[in-house]
Formats: sequence, C-alpha cells, structure tokens
Amino acid sequence: MYQYFNANNINHIFRFRSDGKLITRESTQIEFKEAFNWNNRAKYGKTMAAFANNSGGFIVFGVTDTPREAIGLHNERFTAIDEEQITLYLNSFFSPEIRWEKQIVELNNKRFGLIYTCEAKTKPVVCTNNDNIIKESDIFYRYNGRSERIRYPELRRLIEVEREKERLLWMNHMQKISKIGLDNLATIDLEKGIIDGNNGNIYLDESIVSQIEFIKEGEFDEVEGAKTLKLVGEVQEISRSVILPTRTRMVGIHTREFFESLLKGMLHQGVDALEYLEGLPYERSKFMPIFVYLDIGNITKDEAKDIFRGSDSTATQVKSGLIERLDDERSFGISYFDDTLIRNNLMFSSYEDYKNYVELNGLDKSQKKSIIYNLLVSELQESLKNYHRESFKLICEVVTLLTNEEMLAHRTFLTELLLGIYDEDYNNIAMTFRYAIAHIDKTLYSDGH
Repeated sequence: MYQYFNANNINHIFRFRSDGKLITRESTQIEFKEAFNWNNRAKYGKTMAAFANNSGGFIVFGVTDTPREAIGLHNERFTAIDEEQITLYLNSFFSPEIRWEKQIVELNNKRFGLIYTCEAKTKPVVCTNNDNIIKESDIFYRYNGRSERIRYPELRRLIEVEREKERLLWMNHMQKISKIGLDNLATIDLEKGIIDGNNGNIYLDESIVSQIEFIKEGEFDEVEGAKTLKLVGEVQEISRSVILPTRTRMVGIHTREFFESLLKGMLHQGVDALEYLEGLPYERSKFMPIFVYLDIGNITKDEAKDIFRGSDSTATQVKSGLIERLDDERSFGISYFDDTLIRNNLMFSSYEDYKNYVELNGLDKSQKKSIIYNLLVSELQESLKNYHRESFKLICEVVTLLTNEEMLAHRTFLTELLLGIYDEDYNNIAMTFRYAIAHIDKTLYSDGH
C-alpha cells in the first residue's frame, strides 16, 4: 500500500530553497492544495481521473499556491475522512475504477495529506454522472500542471495504446497455443480446481488451488519474492461416478441480498453464513452486515478475520475495514434528536404537511429527524413509505439512533421501509444507508461476539 509514499517520492515532492519555499512545481504528476475540504470533491475527482488517464500522480494537501509554501494541515479533515466515502464517490462518478491510496506525511513538524492516484489499467477513465464541474461523458487528462478535458491527440493515443495492448495479448495467446499445439492445450479453472484438457480432466486438491499464484513472464520468485508452486507427485485416477466433495465460494450474492438477510434475520435458501462472509470482501464497503452471519453460523470473530485475510479480493481497504469493524466499539449514530419535539410527539402522516411545517418554522436537521423518529415508532409509521425521496437520508440517519428494543419492536416495518428505500434511491444515499445497516447489525447481533 505504501510503495507510492517511499522516501524517494517524498523527497522529490518536498524540495526546498534556502528561504524555505518549495522548489517543486505542479506537473503531470503533482498537484498542490492548501487544505482538504470534502465539499471540493468534484475538483479532487477531476484531478484523480486526469492522473489515472496519464501516468498517475499525487495530490498534496498543505501547500499554498502563491507563494509555494509548505504550511501543513491545520485541521483533522483529511485524517477524519472515511476512505470508503472517497471510493464510493469515485465509483459513483467514474468508470473504470480509479485506484488510489491515502497517507499522512510528517515533515519539519508539519503534517501533509497525500492522495496517490494509480495509472489506470484500462483507459480512458470516463465520467459517468454530473456533479458541479464534472459532466457525464467527460474524459480528463493531466497536462503539465493542470487537469483538463482531454484533447483529440491524447485521446487518440489512449485508444491506440489500448488497441495495441489487446492485439499483443491475443498474439501472445495464439503464439503459445501454436507452440503447445491444440491437442496438448489445457485450461485451468481456479474456482473449481479443474485442469480441463482434450485427453481428460485433472482435479486439484483445494489445498493446492489456494496456493497457486501467477508471476509475470520473465520474472522468477528469486527476483520479486512472489510465491510459486511446483506440482510434484502422482496423478491418481478418480472414478467418474464419484462426485468430489468440494466447497465453492458463492460469487452471486447481490448487495441487496446482504441487506435483506440482515433485516429479515434469515439467510437465502442454499446459501450459508460462511458464504456470505466470503462474499463481503468483494463489496465496495466495510459497512455491511457481519455479526448476523457470525450469530447464525456460530462463527467466531477470529474465524471471520481469517476469512477476510485469506480472500483473493483485491479490495484491500474493504478487507482491512471489515476486520477493524469486528473490534470497533464506536457508535454509528449520526447527529442527534431534538428532545423537545420528541416529548411533544410532533409528527405528520402527510409528507406535504411535514414539508410545509419544516419550511414554515425553519427547522434544523435534528428537529426534522425528531419528527421522523416520532412517526417511525408510532402507529402511523406506514405513512413514512409515502414520504418523498428527499427524506430518505434523514430516515436512514434516524435508524442509526434506534435502540435494540425499538428495532425489535418495529423490525417488520423497518425491513419493508429500508428495502423500499434501497430499491428507489440507494445510489444517492448509499453511505448513510449502509451506516443504518451497520448499526442494525451491530445492535442486534454483536453482543454474543
């Protein structure tokens, strides 16, 4: 993870003149910002997409523009921002995925925030949604010291490079096939542990399949330290009538099915708790149901951690986040209620009445949530299903403040309400929705673990 933040790169970024000013200027790989503010996320996303479409690069927070001074960060915004929140934003507005890493660097008793964006494996990275300065179908490219919409020469070059990569890949495959000969060719299925050839199949034991890793052609394990595996021993014939006892990882669990299994307190038919845990590292977020699967499957925290560590998912931040959540004692509660409104039991079964009252009285967020809370735990809760989608985020925030007893008392309604919100507007409130899910999961199921 930290290979991008090595001493050579840090020393290159922070080069000083005798008067203490930075020598380094913004370039195709470096962008300076005086401070980090998540309200500027569209600008950061634009720069990161531009870096990804060129050769990668750093956004450095804590450096002024004119004059170029390394003043450091003066608040905790950069440290406090959830990495998953950044990833969610990028995935919501750009495709293919933008790979990035975040790090705090201390230098001369000052702290600087660095975000490194990796060069995209597949180009171009394209904007898929509108947000302030970025528009759907935009392609950004990093020119010297600035991120701009790509020009024709650079776009043409990107497309030609991708075509050439694909052509060379197919040529390489065909050359190998020609050299080996079709009769001697076999394919390996690492999911099922089967080597499939014209003369029959070879079944690999699971303990062997889990160890197989590939290295780049021309590299040896002595050079890069990568694990390699040499298969030796006897090949034993297996009767065709024998079905090998194997365990196949469930790869078809949809995000909604994770949420539904928690809210209903039951697993989908044919899928066990272990398979749900194995599927979690392939999700985009650490804020997913966990404890419900430990409870139903009688699985320990340590066993769950081993599952996450052993996953072949490349989402390292999600895997580490899932492990952290198993021991995290923090609450997921977002903001607070207005006790006066709760005591007065103020609520509106009509969304229009609610909206008019809010606008007329200029209610703040805590007051609006108090009204929604009163309605959620009342006999009129069904009317919440008719509330406009602009209230969905507030409803999810209210859920993060419910007690164990309140959730159990209204579980059936909560299940219907939240799944309805998921189906109608999940993409726009995904972060808050998952906080609600994580709160329910932890509140209802973590006591025994």
